[in-house]
Amino acid sequence: MRLAKKVVSVDLCGFAALLLAPEPSMGSDERMSDEDDLLTGSYEIRLDRPIEEVWAFLTDLPTTGRWRQRMNVSWVDPGRTFVVTSAFGPWRKMTMTGEVTASEPPRRFAYGIVDGALRARNEYLLEPDGDGTRFTMSGGAAMGRVTRLLGPVLRRAYGRTTRNELRRLQELLA
Repeated sequence: MRLAKKVVSVDLCGFAALLLAPEPSMGSDERMSDEDDLLTGSYEIRLDRPIEEVWAFLTDLPTTGRWRQRMNVSWVDPGRTFVVTSAFGPWRKMTMTGEVTASEPPRRFAYGIVDGALRARNEYLLEPDGDGTRFTMSGGAAMGRVTRLLGPVLRRAYGRTTRNELRRLQELLA
């Protein structure tokens, strides 16, 4: 399995433990966007499955919790709106509503959080890569003042959490 660079996650879990953690060795383009205060980034991995299988797995949102840390997702209106409950550390769970903003099988899937304490957007891009699939996940997340105050810490947490999530995804689709 090979994990390439660049990833973002909307998961803020465990950021306190990362205060003492070394900088991630993997490059990234996480940053604060001056336009909307979103903490943004993009990462890419190769998955050892055909694009159609990867598409089916990623767009079946209830399977998200199998690879995204501490997330439970269920459809409200399949293909259009969903509810996600995410645990942010042991002390807080948040329920948010999301909306699919793009679905172009089997290449592009995008969504945004439209209601809840967290603002977020993510996009999944898929392209054939030999007998596998190149998967790029990009997006951004913000929690208002929390993001502005803890931006550097959260950037590190995003990278670490998402690299772990993508490793799980690679294992699941191996």
